[in-house]
Amino acid sequence: MAHPALLASLPRSLTYRRKNYTLFKDRHLRDTLTVGAATTSQRFFETTSAKQPSEANFYGDLSLVREDNIFLVLQLHAYVRSRILERAEWQTFFGFGSYSWRITKPTDEVVSEENLSIIAPGPDCHRVVDSSVAAVDEAQAWDRTFIGRRAFLGGENKVVPGGRAINFTCNWSEAEGSGLDSNADLVIEFYGGEYEVRGQ
Repeated sequence: MAHPALLASLPRSLTYRRKNYTLFKDRHLRDTLTVGAATTSQRFFETTSAKQPSEANFYGDLSLVREDNIFLVLQLHAYVRSRILERAEWQTFFGFGSYSWRITKPTDEVVSEENLSIIAPGPDCHRVVDSSVAAVDEAQAWDRTFIGRRAFLGGENKVVPGGRAINFTCNWSEAEGSGLDSNADLVIEFYGGEYEVRGQ
């Protein structure tokens, strides 16, 4: 279910490359891939093969939605779903990791390139009691529940055409590895709306 603010932000109709489209439904499209300690690059939204619906719900190979439709992206999010990362893991994985989001048709163009921490759950430094310290010192806990999403204004360059049009890659080459102690399932989610040609 879409966040109410997200649904309200979706235009009911839009024009893209001289075609008129009507909002079909709000969508949360995701892909999940396992990242290992030595992984330096991982491409998402390549295929849904052998994945459960909770892991991947985009249309098909390199396609967020079917060929005749378009997808308007309003928000982008990345998180680990398989386990809780330790502080040192988080700092390398999200702090030194980056992503590149490209649309490959009708022309190849970069939409967004940022540090992964921009679209990831971040530290909420609330204070807790550290029982391992005899003096009952206070330490900062790593809050994995804070939802960090990158929000976009709805412009034509945030529209992903249907069919083989998406190229989304995460990269950890700066740290020469992901910084993980063990494998983790990374989820990339696009939040927005699917549109169909008006009059279909």
